[in-house]
Amino acid sequence: RAMGISAVGTSIGGLVFPPLVASLIERFGWSRAFVLVSIGVALGLLPAILALAIDRPEDVGQRPDGAAAAGAAATLREGAVPRDPPLRVPEILRAARFWQITAVVAFAIGPYLALLANLVPFASDLGIPPTRAAVFLSTAALIAIPGKLLFGSLADRLGTRNALWLVVGFEAGALLA
Repeated sequence: RAMGISAVGTSIGGLVFPPLVASLIERFGWSRAFVLVSIGVALGLLPAILALAIDRPEDVGQRPDGAAAAGAAATLREGAVPRDPPLRVPEILRAARFWQITAVVAFAIGPYLALLANLVPFASDLGIPPTRAAVFLSTAALIAIPGKLLFGSLADRLGTRNALWLVVGFEAGALLA
């Protein structure tokens, strides 16, 4: 559920940015528009990163999972399961499970991204102005919000694998339709 809620942020960005960027492009041209977007992103994100990014969880009173709150980070509470050390990038790249997850995510997200990438050009081919076509992207983002929240809830109830199968099935049906 937490992942579903946090994923809503991408939909909010998808709701706001396409019309904004389309109108900036129409008003200033694509080159200046992207300079303005870059400046806006830098001015908006840098303060947030500086304020919210945490290098050391201990600095804000957090501990590794299973660590005793009052003791050293390496001291585990009774009954806590110690974690394996994190994998290095070469180990991850050799892991079959990593490539399986990557393939599933690519096939689940790829068609949606292809649809988004081609929606405005398709609308333009139909004679719809780019600023109005950008609203289609915002609409897709708006519609995705309840889906993300529902997926998070389904993943908690059905398990991630079953929820993902359900989503892939719905996506395939929607694209076929």
